[in-house]
Amino acid sequence: MKGCAGEPASLLVGDEWVVEDIGGAGVIDMARTSILFDEGGKVSGGGACNRFGGTYQLTGEGLSFGPIAATKRACPPAVMDQEDRFFDALASVDRFAIDETGALILYGADKPLLLARR
Repeated sequence: MKGCAGEPASLLVGDEWVVEDIGGAGVIDMARTSILFDEGGKVSGGGACNRFGGTYQLTGEGLSFGPIAATKRACPPAVMDQEDRFFDALASVDRFAIDETGALILYGADKPLLLARR
């Protein structure tokens, strides 16, 4: 699907994406991190500990996130660290791709920041 024509939002919208890797450091299996894109430009999900919501903007394969708001629950330090890495990655995203396996890869400055699957 890399470089395919069509509406880019159709590649993102639908079922929730479950994050499998953040910055090459993996994720804690029991601390589910997820992203859900809707057709209206809104994004929501779970950041390992807290729920979040915000907006996203698409321009071709370009992708960026607007301000993200999250709940303020406290969790164990390792889970909070994962959540911090996730939100930092979202703030740095500038494009996306869907690889040959169907995984969503979010990039920033040409480096893969997040990998997620449905």
